[in-house]
Amino acid sequence: MTELLSYPLDSGAEQHAAELVLAFDRLGSEHRALYEKIDDLQSAACRLQKTHELITRPDVLKQLKEDTLLLLAELNDHSEWEDTELFPLLTAHFQQPNRPDTATSLWMLEKDYELAAAYFRLFLNEAEQCCIHPEKYGEGDCLEQLLQACRLVKGHLQMEEETIFPLLAELPESIHRGIRRRF
Repeated sequence: MTELLSYPLDSGAEQHAAELVLAFDRLGSEHRALYEKIDDLQSAACRLQKTHELITRPDVLKQLKEDTLLLLAELNDHSEWEDTELFPLLTAHFQQPNRPDTATSLWMLEKDYELAAAYFRLFLNEAEQCCIHPEKYGEGDCLEQLLQACRLVKGHLQMEEETIFPLLAELPESIHRGIRRRF
């Protein structure tokens, strides 16, 4: 990625815009990977829910827990990048007095993510109890927590895209062409 930023630009504003385009590309790429992992997790949870094998197949539940923890680690990395790099970049470039507050929109999006994280934690806690005492727990609630978390994260990613990607159209076309040639 360093090579992409090493070409000469006409001004600091153009370099800032170029950084934004690269950030938009990274956002899209990370979202596609997250959607794929969430879809896989949802499919596995739905299969387990339909077969009612949770109590007789704790190994499957343990795998779901591991996959959930991996997804959470990726979501945390993604969220950290957004908070430390993407959102400050967007706020600096697009925060203008005559438009809705970009920072407020981004803050509201993060609240959705926090709710999804709470559902993931519920799933992990219930799954742990189900693994310890499978006879006391049915699979319905446990898996429903996971499915709800997945739905919330997908909704969050979609709303994020609907909020952020239209901003790309406000960048100069010359920046779009210059960046696209370098990929």
